Amino acid sequence: MGAVAELERTLIVERVRAGLRNAVAKGKRLGGPRRILDAAKIAARRAEGCGWKRLARELACGVSTVRRVGLAAPQGQVRGYGKAAQGRGAEESTGTQNKCLPNQAEVRELRTLIAKANWKPASSPEYKSAPHSYIVKMKRHGLTAAQWQRLADIIARSGTWRTWRGKRYRYLAIDRKVYWVMWPVLNRADAATLDG
Repeated sequence: MGAVAELERTLIVERVRAGLRNAVAKGKRLGGPRRILDAAKIAARRAEGCGWKRLARELACGVSTVRRVGLAAPQGQVRGYGKAAQGRGAEESTGTQNKCLPNQAEVRELRTLIAKANWKPASSPEYKSAPHSYIVKMKRHGLTAAQWQRLADIIARSGTWRTWRGKRYRYLAIDRKVYWVMWPVLNRADAATLDG
């Protein structure tokens, strides 16, 4: 009796899979309808202090969808996770949220220091697959020791935990670049390079 039931179940599964393959071959899109979300509206609500979960409820979609659209910030905007935009500390235990986003004065300071630094391209063969540039604390590359430290502090305080080359670092995305500290080195890469 059990063998017959197992055979029947196998036949049903195979029939369902064949139906799905057939539908895809005919150009059908599987899954629910795609939701079109306005990134500008999400950014405006985040600036007002609205959290990801609340936004997801308002827009009737998942939190990860709202985050993905909301974090695809246009050039010139700083992006980050968590309740940082509200000025409250974020949960460190999740490992995915900012401690706090930089305020507008810090963003201006950050952009000034980034522009002042002489970023050196990483030329080691092991980094060919992950092109980036860097500045070293001891050499400072156009920054004073205090300026280098300030830049590192803002990135470390405001960054989001991410993994790069198997290690976890705090990253801060600004103006389509991503910055992170690997003590005593500050690194930057194109956001698209790092995400890909």
